[in-house]
Amino acid sequence: MGCLPAAGRSIRSATIRRMRAPALACALALVPSLARAHGAPPVSEQIVLRGAELLVPTHYWGVFFGTETTPWRWICEEAINKDQSRAWALTLDGTYHVTDYAGLTSSRDGGCTWIESTGDIASRSTSAVVADPVDGKRAWATTNEGASAPWNALFTTPDDGLTWTPVLMGDEFFRSPVLSSDGKTIYVAGTSRAAGAPSVTLHVSKDGGATFASVPIAFSLNGAAQSDLEPLAVDPSDPGTVWLAVRAGAMQVLLQATNHGAAPTERFRLQATIGGIGFDPLNHAVLVPVAPLGGATLAGGFMRSVAGAPFAPFSNLHAAQCVLINGATIYACSSEFPPDSMAIGRSDDGGAHFTKVFRYDETVGPTTSCPPDSPVGATCPLIWEQYASQLGINLGPPAMPDAGSAITPPPPHSGCNAVNRVSEDSPSSLMAFAAFVLIASIARKRSHSAGGSTTSPSE
Repeated sequence: MGCLPAAGRSIRSATIRRMRAPALACALALVPSLARAHGAPPVSEQIVLRGAELLVPTHYWGVFFGTETTPWRWICEEAINKDQSRAWALTLDGTYHVTDYAGLTSSRDGGCTWIESTGDIASRSTSAVVADPVDGKRAWATTNEGASAPWNALFTTPDDGLTWTPVLMGDEFFRSPVLSSDGKTIYVAGTSRAAGAPSVTLHVSKDGGATFASVPIAFSLNGAAQSDLEPLAVDPSDPGTVWLAVRAGAMQVLLQATNHGAAPTERFRLQATIGGIGFDPLNHAVLVPVAPLGGATLAGGFMRSVAGAPFAPFSNLHAAQCVLINGATIYACSSEFPPDSMAIGRSDDGGAHFTKVFRYDETVGPTTSCPPDSPVGATCPLIWEQYASQLGINLGPPAMPDAGSAITPPPPHSGCNAVNRVSEDSPSSLMAFAAFVLIASIARKRSHSAGGSTTSPSE
């Protein structure tokens, strides 16, 4: 098998997770140090604003957080759960929910302690989770378990994750709930689990999840019916309009569906992964972050439409995985490596130009806000040195021993934590590492949208 992501995909969750292996193995062969690290370099597809702080949940590496004027810190994934490409949500009350291979994991103390869900959701793989935009204690999650479960569902919690109740059940792989700004209109996509060509249904509620209507979605690309459809967002100006991504191998398509999903229209198609969507009311614009697929080159890291006009390439970024719009400020996830050289960037001119806010190698250490006896407080400091080394962070020389004391050399690294640092001045190493960042991002995007396990915490 060549070092390319598979164009086709199974919608059984266990199979999808296995499909990541060939692409990741090929990429890891290019970057040996990371092959022995965490399975992939840090890749974020999400930025969440918590007061003045930016939270950046990052696949395989946990959560990084900080501001533009204060140091950035980190919460290790080892203290959360085993799903390294977990999706995040942060409720208005400050509770975190993250997807897991079985159910969800929640933290009600700011991320220091993580509790597994109970009930029906705990026996099913979760594919997505979002916070309710109005009710501070409510969140919504979808499941995509295979034949081991008789049904999947859209679940909701009214009590910060203490209980999860199904509100829409079916013999489908559910994913990607999106809500209107008032929380009344909900869209969720479902792909049939029946044998044969899978059909796609868009389920729509206009009453906050009390009742749902079903809208079949049929979209073909080059004569082939597509079943990998992901709702991205409800249009803030019209709850009857939903934006969707069709993920068809190396080609992806943006759809705008009016009349509560009944009338989808193609807005653009690109050889690129669509990393979400942002609405910029100050400039009457829609921004869609994109990153190239299959060796393609893009004219900009965003596709942009102003006042409903056709989308066109935009921005000085070469690739973007996410966008967060906060008034006149636009934040984007990009690449740690050249030419963009910023994990998180900021724009004050509508997204035309971005400057660096954060690189992973600028992290100063693990969080200091958790009690030492909490899971995060007890775990993260012990492994920080290994993470820092793999991120290229210089922790400084070791402390000098007292006079007359013996110097005991540290044991050599071995196993998953062994690290051979990629030379910072090696163009070939950087190119290989940058290529791997993209492949890892694509593999994760496919797994969540296609019924695998998805990236602000409504993260």
